[in-house]
Amino acid sequence: MALLIMPIAMYSSVPAMLASVTRPLIHGNSVLRATRQRADVRLVHLLVHFDGGSRGNPGRAGCGVVVYNAGTGDWLQKIGMYLGDGLTNNEAEYWGARAGVVAASRLREQLQVERVVFKGDSQLIVRQLK
Repeated sequence: MALLIMPIAMYSSVPAMLASVTRPLIHGNSVLRATRQRADVRLVHLLVHFDGGSRGNPGRAGCGVVVYNAGTGDWLQKIGMYLGDGLTNNEAEYWGARAGVVAASRLREQLQVERVVFKGDSQLIVRQLK
């Protein structure tokens, strides 16, 4: 498992591919509701696990993200997305990383977040985010 520690202020260093994608990240309001229900917790650090994959390369693809309170281990937000057909494994990994960045950014608006730690298994994504 690769690890990247990234302060909130460094979001501007996200690769252009992550910054330029425009697909909707969350379908429905269930994830946002879960976040609002737990927003009374004050945080110092977030832990964001992301992953993506495709069946075939390219093929049918999906990604997922879970955001945890690093201090307590409680999850704050879970996101799972079917991305469609014709995407490569790397594209699915980028979608997972982007979803994690957006989720952490939204939680930052609600909570006192000092640091965000991203964990993913794609060396390509982790190296580019550094």
